[in-house]
Amino acid sequence: MRIGILFDLGPWAIGLAASLLWVGSCVALPLAVAFRLARGGSARARHWIALAAFAAAAILPIVAVLPGTPSSAEERSITGRSATVRSSGKPLRATVGAALAAAGESPQSALAPMLWLSVSCVLLAREAAGHLILSRRRRHWVAVAEGWRRELEWPAGLPLFNAEEGPSTQGMRRPVVVLPLDWLATLSPAAAVCVARHELAHARRRDPMINAVVRAVRAALWPAAPLWLLERMIRTEREAAADAAAVGSQGGEVVADYASALVAAAFRMQRRTRHIAIAFGQGSCLEDRLGRLLGVRHRPRLRLLAAAAIVAAGALTAAAFPFASLPSWDPRPIGVAATASPAMRSATGALNEILLSTRFHNHQRTPAVASSLARFAAGGTAGPLLDMLRARDVRARECAAWIAGEIGDPRTVDGLIAALTDRNPHVRHTAAWALARIGDRRAAKPLQELARTSWSTDIQVLAEKSLAPFGK
Repeated sequence: MRIGILFDLGPWAIGLAASLLWVGSCVALPLAVAFRLARGGSARARHWIALAAFAAAAILPIVAVLPGTPSSAEERSITGRSATVRSSGKPLRATVGAALAAAGESPQSALAPMLWLSVSCVLLAREAAGHLILSRRRRHWVAVAEGWRRELEWPAGLPLFNAEEGPSTQGMRRPVVVLPLDWLATLSPAAAVCVARHELAHARRRDPMINAVVRAVRAALWPAAPLWLLERMIRTEREAAADAAAVGSQGGEVVADYASALVAAAFRMQRRTRHIAIAFGQGSCLEDRLGRLLGVRHRPRLRLLAAAAIVAAGALTAAAFPFASLPSWDPRPIGVAATASPAMRSATGALNEILLSTRFHNHQRTPAVASSLARFAAGGTAGPLLDMLRARDVRARECAAWIAGEIGDPRTVDGLIAALTDRNPHVRHTAAWALARIGDRRAAKPLQELARTSWSTDIQVLAEKSLAPFGK
């Protein structure tokens, strides 16, 4: 991967991580508090709500940082004297952007996508390893005899196997259930049937496939701490929904036997190897499940109620106000003083027209851009262009270097030499190209130093090519 691409992805990765934390927290924390306070209700409905919250916490932050193309709600008004950008619409895209520009332009920003991809690959490989181990162990599973299937009230057409890896439900395309018959034989008949019904509920609802997708998304978006919380909530509600399907409307004795079986299964799983839990998330918040089965309700404490109120108020405030005030992805036009001369105003307006009409590090000399370049060159002043080379917006600095190379004005040489040490590689790249086009010998030594010290291969190659007009 070329280093320029890493610098392009660096600010986006930092912005996405911030958006995942911000938007995800606004989704996950109120839901967690609501689930904690409202212990009743259908576990199946709570499971679907948690899944919807997970999808929102994963998708909305990505939508928020996508630059996209200007919509009809984003209006750009450009006049002959000045240019302004007025954005009204898609406020989620304004959650990140220039607020992270300072961090995104640093050399260390290239490490952000590398770190993100490295950790994601490790987590995804961990998930894949668990599935691979289980697929190899599946060869040793034994189909359950018809007598056991009748005793467990097992439906026809759904595979049922006997193996030590159970009780578990596995398989994304075609779920299968694994039950350890030697362990089931130690339970009461009613408890054994409830354990089988629990796994049957997982198979009918395609929980293994949903769980695999959730864990893969969480691994790919691992910097989002709210997704880890939501994944745990999904796992808890999934198991609680299966418990509710297992016991149905049966009496307290059956529920007590089933609760005892859950405790025994938890101890049994702890003694087994952990790859099953790694692959399929068998950790299931046993204490919470037992409390629901046995009807034990914890009265919420005053501190919890206060925390819930604070989190809810903070989430509502965060969702209502900050999006409109944060900067957008569009480049910031350079300003001009109110006391500036008409020539200065015209030159600034021409520069802003070019800035808003070209793409970052991919400029094209369209007829409109050529007209603006000619109007700026006819003004005879280089002051606004030098100011643009020192702008805070990286896109404005890079565009200014390109403009300087296009018009070939030797008065911009000192500003371009200073741009050779810019934090952003695209600015340095364009400044070296512009100096080569201008052909001023003052740039020979700085370009030679850039070719010697730059750690970017792309910058080194361009700097060496830029030395050709000077006989270096």
